[in-house]
Amino acid sequence: MAYVTPVKASIMVKEPPSIEQVRLPKLEEGRAKMCVNGSIVTLDDEDHPGFTFFGKDATYWVLMVASSAALVLGLSSASLLGRYYYVHGGSRRWLYTWVQSAGWPVLIPPLLVGYCTRQRPHAMLQRAIKPTHSITPKLSLIYTALGALVTFDNLLYSMGCSYLPVSTNSLLCSSQLAFNAVLTYLLVGQKMTPYIFNSIFIITVGTILLGMGAGSDKPLGTSKREYVVGVIATVAASGLYALLLPLLQLVYGSKDVRKAMSSAVGAPPPATAPTITAPPTTLVKIVLETDAPANRGGIDSTTGSHSSAEPSFLLVLEVQIAVSMLASMFALLGMCINADLSAMHSEALNFDGGPLAYLMVLGWSAIGWQLYFVGVSGIVFLTSSLMSCVFSTVMIAVVPILAVIFFHDTFSATKGIAMVLSIWGFISYIYDGYMAYKNKQDEKSNHLEEVSTR
Repeated sequence: MAYVTPVKASIMVKEPPSIEQVRLPKLEEGRAKMCVNGSIVTLDDEDHPGFTFFGKDATYWVLMVASSAALVLGLSSASLLGRYYYVHGGSRRWLYTWVQSAGWPVLIPPLLVGYCTRQRPHAMLQRAIKPTHSITPKLSLIYTALGALVTFDNLLYSMGCSYLPVSTNSLLCSSQLAFNAVLTYLLVGQKMTPYIFNSIFIITVGTILLGMGAGSDKPLGTSKREYVVGVIATVAASGLYALLLPLLQLVYGSKDVRKAMSSAVGAPPPATAPTITAPPTTLVKIVLETDAPANRGGIDSTTGSHSSAEPSFLLVLEVQIAVSMLASMFALLGMCINADLSAMHSEALNFDGGPLAYLMVLGWSAIGWQLYFVGVSGIVFLTSSLMSCVFSTVMIAVVPILAVIFFHDTFSATKGIAMVLSIWGFISYIYDGYMAYKNKQDEKSNHLEEVSTR
């Protein structure tokens, strides 16, 4: 199904000698509004989804909920298992850096299923299953650079996780929202509103409050210097993570990806158009509107796939596999240099619970991190990098509580205030999105009223 950039057109049909047929281009998220004798009638394409919420169809919300669930489940489990690894005998930071990107093979089965289901049965018999885009030399360089950045970010996070309690580490990660807001404004032109500024300010204040109490809850065996290094490494990891999100958004909407997709799947089929019949001697005004964002690709409401020339949600899995595979290779090189491979055997033997528990912790951590990164990337693809960062930040309300339950971390009044401020900042951002949608709907209503009075 073809996607069209925002367009408005007006067609006047007055007293035709016979029944007149007006053909409209098929719009994914658009509707035709027909003004007949002063009455506004909404004409939906027969393929248009019946369920919409905040202007989005059911397919969008299914993908959004799935991405959010993957983010929440992945980050909470991976954060707790990472701390468990360091508390119960693990100490290899390059090894845990590798674990954060080594789970990419679990994404291959859903990707293959997506390849099979994105084509109708008769199309599958006519051509072989292909990726959504081909890897060009330029894209290879882009993915390699992203893989290197992910590796460095994972290493910084591993250092912070080894020196800090889970609750402190999670709350410090909330600083990523402030970094991300600035970077998305500079890189992708994200619009900044008073509510977003309020969100950034409140969350930053919460992070500063947490830093003022640094050292009061450092784990046993951790020196004050190591605690400070952990704080610095975590904040640096948050800043680098905030940079990766708008870079992903640029990749998803880049001309290189679209060109590679066109060469991989061929030209899109011609789009059909719904037919609207206007009876004679009736004044008809048809207004075409679409809210489809130009940089999001187009999700087909009937198949869940995109048009051939537009990014598909499968692109999220393809990019994640490519970047994680390269990041795991870089981390493996670091493991070899740091002699982590030779130290794994003795570390597994001395690990609390034995070698089996050691392997289970690392294995499930790898799966958890992949779930998290896929959820983050999916939200970037569906909305924006800033929204994805906000979803990540909301986890500060979950992980510290889980850390208190499972690891008996101290939860001081300072942490409580920081958490409340962070939640307040998150609500402020969500309210900004609601106000933007409400203003958009008001503009549409005013526009339709103007049309009906002409």
